[in-house]
Amino acid sequence: MKIAITGAGGYIGEYLTEEVLSRGHEVLALARSSLDKNWHNKKKFNLVLIDLLSAVNLDVELQGIDLVIHLAASMSGDKKTQHTHTIQITKNLLDAMNKSNISKLICVSSLSVLDYTLLKPMSTIDERTIINQINDDLGSYALMKRDQEIICQQWQKQENSSLGLVRPGIVYSDKKLSTDHVGFVRKDKCVAVKHSGEVPVVHVKNVVTAIVSLAEKMMQSSNYCTTFHLINDCLPNQKKYIDSLKSIGKLKYVVSIDWRFFSILTSTIRYLFLTFGKKHLIPDSFKRNSVAARFSPFNFDNEETKKLLDWKPISE
Repeated sequence: MKIAITGAGGYIGEYLTEEVLSRGHEVLALARSSLDKNWHNKKKFNLVLIDLLSAVNLDVELQGIDLVIHLAASMSGDKKTQHTHTIQITKNLLDAMNKSNISKLICVSSLSVLDYTLLKPMSTIDERTIINQINDDLGSYALMKRDQEIICQQWQKQENSSLGLVRPGIVYSDKKLSTDHVGFVRKDKCVAVKHSGEVPVVHVKNVVTAIVSLAEKMMQSSNYCTTFHLINDCLPNQKKYIDSLKSIGKLKYVVSIDWRFFSILTSTIRYLFLTFGKKHLIPDSFKRNSVAARFSPFNFDNEETKKLLDWKPISE
């Protein structure tokens, strides 16, 4: 199988390229600049330096590709520019795929697109949880990913193609552990928004094994359209997650506030911004869905993904 990977030089992209090659498939890496990894000597690896925003000759480069895995996103400029460019990149890719007769796409999205505002505390989140449709509720990244999903779903229906939507949780590795879902961090000091729910983490190796398993599954069928949530088994609660951050020296001083208090506080702040016509100044972390997603207690389920992909997440 010949797989094209956009954003191959990114954090997940490097691990994904390694996994695809290790399973005996060919890789066409699409990147804006040379990659740090030395894959160039491998027979089944090809690199194309291309700006997906202009996408000059992208359809030509994609000739002979069986499936595309879309990781690329624009991270330069202000938030509005990032959104516009990421959507344009996705449209350019889909257009080039149509011209090259490629009908299979895996789009890597995020759990942040879900609507957490409708859920009761300690609800279980899985693939049946709906996405948030209210723009003002979403932070810029979640809004960008939601709109990207919508474009890909429209393409799948119009072109009668195959689409796998993959929504990883907080991706980590042995060298990288995020402070998301903890609170507000400055250097090694943190104001934690305390709750009793799970933290939806997923090891980067689990992410890439699931994606490649999905790619192999999609090659065996047509008109495929399914969504997958990627999270580890046995998720940590927030206290255990904070302890992990402390153990690696990322956090030293932690002051906690209750999640209910923080929810009321941010709701009041949003009201004041709206009252004085300053809606555009509301920080992403104070947006309604952002607050619920990061700082309200929920449980997360990965049984559907494990069943459909015969996926066995490793414990790290």
